[in-house]
Amino acid sequence: MDAQKKAQLTEELRSMLDAETRGQTRKERWVWLLDHVDEYLDRWKAFCNLDSVSMSSHIQGDLHAVLLAGVNVFEEELRCLASSHPLKKTWQSFSELVRGIQSETSKDITKELDTQLAIVRKELLDFSSE
Repeated sequence: MDAQKKAQLTEELRSMLDAETRGQTRKERWVWLLDHVDEYLDRWKAFCNLDSVSMSSHIQGDLHAVLLAGVNVFEEELRCLASSHPLKKTWQSFSELVRGIQSETSKDITKELDTQLAIVRKELLDFSSE
């Protein structure tokens, strides 16, 4: 997928986030976004489970691009947190894992992605605006 299409997906997600969470707290906004990242990940994982499709095909497809758009937008949202904040640190671990997926990456990465995203969700649910 070309850079222009990826930028468009990211912008569309930002617009959806703004429209759907208008008037909500920062935490509610982040929960909405994390729910969408989780949904994108679930869809991507479902295709990863197809033995007939290579990882190379998976990372070149639209689902992976949408997942990356979600990762990028969530990361933008967390810019206001200190780099040492537990939520930001756990998110960085997850996002690095997603961004590190290459054509030679084992499909077993889906288990690690699930684990990391569950840790992020716990940190987010424990988050309180300071």
